[in-house]
Amino acid sequence: MINPDRKIKIIERFSQASGYDQAASIQRVVAKRLADKIKTSFPDHSVRPIKILEFGCGTGFLTEELIHLFPKADITVSDISADMLGRAKAKFGKAQTNTASLTFEIMDAENPPEDSFYDLICSSLSMQWFTNRRESLSRLVKQLNPNGWLWVSTLCDQSFHEWRRLYNLKEWACPILACAEVSQLKSDWPVCGHGEWVAEKIIDCPENGLDFLRHLKKIGASLPQDSVASLSAPNLKTLLKLFDQGNKKITYHIGYGSFEKMPRKGVFVTGTDTGIGKTLVSACLIKAWNGDYWKPLQTGLAEEEGDSATVTRLANLSSDRIILPAITLSAPLSPEAAARQENRVITENDLSFPPLFSSAPLVVEGAGGLMVPITAEKMMIDFIQDCKLPVILVARSGLGTINHTLLSLEALRLRKIPIAGVILSGATNYENRQAIENYGKIRVLAEIPLLDRIDPEQVAAIASEMPAFDDII
Repeated sequence: MINPDRKIKIIERFSQASGYDQAASIQRVVAKRLADKIKTSFPDHSVRPIKILEFGCGTGFLTEELIHLFPKADITVSDISADMLGRAKAKFGKAQTNTASLTFEIMDAENPPEDSFYDLICSSLSMQWFTNRRESLSRLVKQLNPNGWLWVSTLCDQSFHEWRRLYNLKEWACPILACAEVSQLKSDWPVCGHGEWVAEKIIDCPENGLDFLRHLKKIGASLPQDSVASLSAPNLKTLLKLFDQGNKKITYHIGYGSFEKMPRKGVFVTGTDTGIGKTLVSACLIKAWNGDYWKPLQTGLAEEEGDSATVTRLANLSSDRIILPAITLSAPLSPEAAARQENRVITENDLSFPPLFSSAPLVVEGAGGLMVPITAEKMMIDFIQDCKLPVILVARSGLGTINHTLLSLEALRLRKIPIAGVILSGATNYENRQAIENYGKIRVLAEIPLLDRIDPEQVAAIASEMPAFDDII
């Protein structure tokens, strides 16, 4: 829950930081390093971001770098503090005639405007002040255009550990801002794209402990944690003496996060096995989301009507909501084996993603499981990676599913494929569901019970219990 009182205090501290530019040497270094990393996302000079949002701009260290990197961009420069934004505007407001177009806005990045979309959203050393990081990242990512990038730097958990250690030695509560571990930051990314975090440590050497505390105040970073009382004057004096007797070093543990939004809206439905219920799940998802359907590789047509026809019937879809399969084969075998029987060769061109003319979520259904061969060189998991869609993994609910499901999740994560969640098919098994969620660190989105019949009415009933698309992506 966002704490409005703390936000007000954050704004007040940064508004009072009139000496920020002179004191924020580490912040300047981090902004430059973040800009160098942002540049790697746009190696092709012909593909550059046109619309950029910078949040938490401060006095404009990163703004200056963005102007040099992307001189033809429209850059919205924002901060939650009107005073900080005013300092940045005073610095760059006159540069608009011969460089990037700059717009200055007061903005709370945890609640960005929902009617503006960007090719790049970025910020240097502001995210540690978010009061709800996971939800805020999700909101920011929603404002990215397809294939857009989010780049941020933030303080991580080992920042100021020398100072915290002194509090621990005296068994006092440390008021300095607690920052997230890199592993936690990695788990906060939404599933509608691919996110990474890398970290480094920068060492600062203040003259003494008092110099360090004054530095935090000068840059507006002295706000204590909620419910942690300030030290009494004698205790603070003791702490400063301990620091000055040591090596007088302070670590800044900096995380650099990058996230690329997927180029299309949808999910890829795969399974831990064949015959696991992928087609039924696909029909339910399409019914729930009013989505479109694509079965790229259809085998087994000698024995059945094909999954496109089944989904059309079960979800009551019109023909314009179905994208025809790229490959259709007769034998009920893997695509590679079925194609070989027909003396056909599946090419990369056959597997290219079709053009989309609808804004509805697209449900793509795979054939078999992750390691099913499509060609001699390409497995289903490779094709999933190429599709750039988050995965919904369909798994059995019964005996053996823990092993199969965890192995599948591990394979997807090794390929850095985002996973939206798991759907279990079969009789309810609370123990297996709990194990998959706990050990797989994944959300079970739904459970589809054994059905005495499978028809449009049953699909509609199950669809009504499915989570909304925006709730999982």
